[in-house]
Amino acid sequence: MDVGLVSEVAFKFSEDKGRILENIIFLYLYNKFSEIYYYKTKNNFEVDFLAKDGGKTRELMQVSWSLFDKNTKKRELRALTEAMDELKIKRAKIVTYDEMDEIRIDDKTIKVIPAWRWLLEE
Repeated sequence: MDVGLVSEVAFKFSEDKGRILENIIFLYLYNKFSEIYYYKTKNNFEVDFLAKDGGKTRELMQVSWSLFDKNTKKRELRALTEAMDELKIKRAKIVTYDEMDEIRIDDKTIKVIPAWRWLLEE
């Protein structure tokens, strides 16, 4: 849970920025909502966060350092849209380091938002 401590004491071959970004988003959600889960679809695709408050879904989101790689973008969208279908949710988010977009797939809207902007809006 301590991003600074992990970065100081962990032995690593790469910076692993995506996991650090995901941990920052988790800590924010943990302080804001009463229930935080990850979601696994019927086809075993995973969505990073399903945040609920009072039993009501408040956020469904993926966290990815970047969607620049087309395979990463495809993977993140596949999991998120499948979860949206299963949960009957029309809006979801992908939080990235610095990318911004709005993706419409059928009747669903996925907002791609930089972490700094998402943290300020919340």
